[in-house]
Amino acid sequence: PRLETVYAHYRRNLIDIVDTLQDKGAHVILSTVPVNLRQSAPFASPEPEQLTEQQIERLQTLSAAAAGRAARQDWQGAVSYYSEALELAPRHADTIFGLASAQEHSGDYDAAANHYIDALDYDALRFRADSRINGIIRDVATSATSAQLTFVDSDLAFKRSSEPFSPGWDLFYEHVHYNFAGDYLLAREFTRAILDRLGVQPSDLLPQV
Repeated sequence: PRLETVYAHYRRNLIDIVDTLQDKGAHVILSTVPVNLRQSAPFASPEPEQLTEQQIERLQTLSAAAAGRAARQDWQGAVSYYSEALELAPRHADTIFGLASAQEHSGDYDAAANHYIDALDYDALRFRADSRINGIIRDVATSATSAQLTFVDSDLAFKRSSEPFSPGWDLFYEHVHYNFAGDYLLAREFTRAILDRLGVQPSDLLPQV
């Protein structure tokens, strides 16, 4: 319940920031926030409180079996054990992340991408922008009535750049900070959005030979 309050405050603050800037005549560029999904495990994953002691032991047994299969690169076996563990604890972020990694190694990239996002959203320590935060940014951008706003979906651009995998160390140093490739991709997306707003094609900027 407290997290819902955080999301509501974030939305209200973002709207106020955009309105204040536009009232001053500023053109606002609003962007989603890419994060490392593939190679940044959840920072905290509390044990489900509703489980009995026997169920907790079962969850630990399944998690250990899944990790053992993954260590032997038996990815289908790992998927099976992680999936069974999730039936006991569907919001256990570490288990979801382990399942995503096993699915990725099995070649099921779409399922892995979805579970990487779930692992992010159920991370108990919110050091990364989750899907709700980026959803709020998209909502604010699309509901803006003023023409003085440009939206850059950097989160989507990073996901497309990393396909068939989810964004990871190809674009990040760790959980959120971009490496050179990530900085370049972010700068490129902003530049294209600005040029498009100005009605300028990138080819127009090349020297004429």
